Amino acid sequence: MDRTQFTFYESFYKALARIRRASDRARAYDAIVRFALYGEDPDLEALSPDAAIALEVIRPNLAAGRRKARAGKKGGESRKQSGSKAAANGKQTESKPEAKEKQEQERGQEEERGQMSSSLPLTGGERRGEALAEALRKLRGCSC
Repeated sequence: MDRTQFTFYESFYKALARIRRASDRARAYDAIVRFALYGEDPDLEALSPDAAIALEVIRPNLAAGRRKARAGKKGGESRKQSGSKAAANGKQTESKPEAKEKQEQERGQEEERGQMSSSLPLTGGERRGEALAEALRKLRGCSC
């Protein structure tokens, strides 16, 4: 896949600027551009050792850029969910209504317990709590 553009980072420039001979640096730039735009693998043996090292360090970033551009042209098709993740998401969607129903049942049971507890005889601590609540209501002038 040919591209018409690619990202050239400052770190690429800094790495290539360390190549002393201008002709070696120019060959390294050419190799980077040919790989980034046209996907041509560079012949590292034809480059100076400094240029080959710089290209080896830079090439993974350029390859990642090519993969992302390819995936972007496909509309992200290459990033499909794996079977297990898709199944897990399906399970989660299916279980949401069940979880909501269970929550509602538990709330209903708690409310029933609250109503039932008021009909049971009070223990000593509960009587004191009721008496305290009654005293507070009287102080506030509440008839509730």
